[in-house]
Amino acid sequence: MSLKEVLQEHKDRRKKDPLAVMTMIIKHSKPSILMHQTRLGTDEIVMALASETKELLYYEDRADSSHLCVTIDKDILANNPTLQLHNNMEDCYIDICSPDVLSLFTDNFDYQHLRRHFVKGLLVDDIMGYKIYTHEIHSSYAARIDNFRSYDAVSKDIIQRWTYPMVPDVLSFGNCHEMKLHRQGIYKASDVTLSHSAQIGANSVIGNATSIGEQCKILNSVIGEGCSIGKNVLIHGSYIWDNVIIEDGCKVSNSLVCDDVHLRAGAIVEPGCILSFKIKVGKNVVVPAYSKVSLLDKPSNEDSDEELEYADTNSGVTDSAPFSSTRGNADHPTIVSEDDELGASETCTSGVLGYIWASGDTGILEEWRQSIAPIPKEKLQELQHAVSVDGDVGSEEDLNNRPSEADRDNDSEIGVIEDDDYTKFEKEVSSI
Repeated sequence: MSLKEVLQEHKDRRKKDPLAVMTMIIKHSKPSILMHQTRLGTDEIVMALASETKELLYYEDRADSSHLCVTIDKDILANNPTLQLHNNMEDCYIDICSPDVLSLFTDNFDYQHLRRHFVKGLLVDDIMGYKIYTHEIHSSYAARIDNFRSYDAVSKDIIQRWTYPMVPDVLSFGNCHEMKLHRQGIYKASDVTLSHSAQIGANSVIGNATSIGEQCKILNSVIGEGCSIGKNVLIHGSYIWDNVIIEDGCKVSNSLVCDDVHLRAGAIVEPGCILSFKIKVGKNVVVPAYSKVSLLDKPSNEDSDEELEYADTNSGVTDSAPFSSTRGNADHPTIVSEDDELGASETCTSGVLGYIWASGDTGILEEWRQSIAPIPKEKLQELQHAVSVDGDVGSEEDLNNRPSEADRDNDSEIGVIEDDDYTKFEKEVSSI
C-alpha cells in the first residue's frame, strides 16, 4: 500500500487537533472466517469507532471468541450518540505516529506492547486527552505476519496475485533466474529439472535449480531454490525452503521445511509440522502432526536473553552433541553416536535428529490456530456453531444466564471477566 494518502491525512488532522497522536491502518477481514484463515491465527479484534471522525473509542483483542457479549463503557456511549462497533476489522499493525508517542512510552516505562498497553492506556486516559484515529484501506493490500497461519494466508494471497505488483514473476523480472507464470497459477523458474511424469498442481511455485523426480506430486506448495526431490514424493500444501533434500517415497503435508533439511526415503511429515534448519529425518520415520523440530533445545522461561546460546549458522550444530528425541521425552534427549544411522519404525520419531519441542502452555491459543495445517473438522463445527449462535436472538435460558448489569465491569471488558492476578493488578493500577 502507498502511505502517501494516510500520511497527509495524519498531518492535516494534527494541524487541527494536536492531541491526535496516532493514525492506525485497518481493513475489512475476508468475508468468511470458515473459508479464509487470516483471522484465525490472531486474536479476534473488537473496536468501536466514531461514525464521522473515525476516532478509535474502544479496542480489544482476544483469542477466546466463545463469549459473544460485549460490554462498552457507558461514558463512551454518553459522549458519542452514534458509533460503529466492528469485529470484522483486521489490524494491519501499520501506524502513523507523532513524536508524542515516543515521549509517552518514556513516561510510561511499563508499556511493553503497542496495542495491549499503549493503545488501551490512551483510550482510558481522561487526563491527557490524546486521541487515536483509524484509516481504512480498500483497494490496497496490507497484512501482518506474526504466526504460521498468517504466513500461510498471506503467501497464498501473493501466489493468487492479490498483492499485485508484489508477485513472484514481477519481482523476478530481469533477473538471471526469472520466475514465469504458467496456467493455473503455477510459477516456475527458468532452470528447473522436471520429470515428465511429475505433476505440478495449481497455485504452486518451483524455485531455480530444483529437480523433481518421477511420479512426484507437488500440490498447492512452494518449493525453494536448489532442492532435490526424489521419486514418488507427495508434497501437499507445504513450504519447502532452499537446498532441501527429499528422498524417494516421502510425504509432506501442510508443513514448513526450512533450509538444508534432509528427509530420508519413506519419511512422512504430518500436517502442522515445522522442521527448522538442517534437521535430518531418518528412513520411514513419521514426524507427528504439529511437531516443531530444531537443533536448538527449547529455551526455558527462566533463561535470560544473555544466557541463550545459539547455533553456529555456518556449521549448523549446537555447542553440544546432536540429539535424537521423542516428543514425550524432549527434555532428556538421547545422544546419537556418529556411527549410528537415523532409522526408526513407522510409528516412532527416534530417527529425528534434533529437539522436538514440547507444546508450551499456550492457553486458549491452541496449536491448530497458529499452524499451516487445515482447520480440524471439529474446530470448524465449533466455529459454525458460534456463528449460528451469534446470529440468533437466544433462548430464554441463555438470557437468564447472561450477567446482569450489576455484575458487568465498567472498564469495557469483553465477556466474562478474567480473574487472574495480573488482570487484577492492571485494573488496580489503571484505577489509581
